[in-house]
Amino acid sequence: MKSNARRTNRPTTPTNRKNLLTIKQTAEYVGYSERTVYNLINSGYLPAYKVRGVTGIRIRHEDAEGLLVPFRAAA
Repeated sequence: MKSNARRTNRPTTPTNRKNLLTIKQTAEYVGYSERTVYNLINSGYLPAYKVRGVTGIRIRHEDAEGLLVPFRAAA
């Protein structure tokens, strides 16, 4: 018997769309220019994703946080 359930190609570790940032949001979050974010993506340093049904590319929030460097003041 054929199932009427719709099949989806979802990754085994789902990415929540609320967890995705645009180029502009990423730039504002880390304090870089949008051009710098594009350069980081093009160099392969910052992973970016195309999301089906959404215009433009997205960056995972965790990947954007990886750009932030902890600051430790001299004692």
